[in-house]
Amino acid sequence: MALNPATWTDKLSKAFLAAKDLAAESGNSQVEPLHLASTLFADESGLCRRVAQKLGADSAAIYRSLKQAVSQFPSQDPAPLEAVMSQALLKVFKAAQKKPEGRKRVTPCCRPCAVSHVR
Repeated sequence: MALNPATWTDKLSKAFLAAKDLAAESGNSQVEPLHLASTLFADESGLCRRVAQKLGADSAAIYRSLKQAVSQFPSQDPAPLEAVMSQALLKVFKAAQKKPEGRKRVTPCCRPCAVSHVR
């Protein structure tokens, strides 16, 4: 199954571009799932934070942890001109594209938030 960004929602496209920018700004050569999760949790009124809060989690603490994890990635100086999608993030997107059996289509934008093991 090929990855087709043309099928992404507007929110997912914006989130991926923000993750790509975060990776480049951090001097990372690849966009990892943690970059995407960090950008999704950066929006204080976004879906990931609202879901975390409904589950009783501290969404601000989750965001801080994600930022800390992103800061641990190896960086380059000078930073790469453009970060590319990592194999781990590609796996996340491919998994999100699969339709769960017996369920309606799940918006791919929601799945990266629910990925418990991103590495």
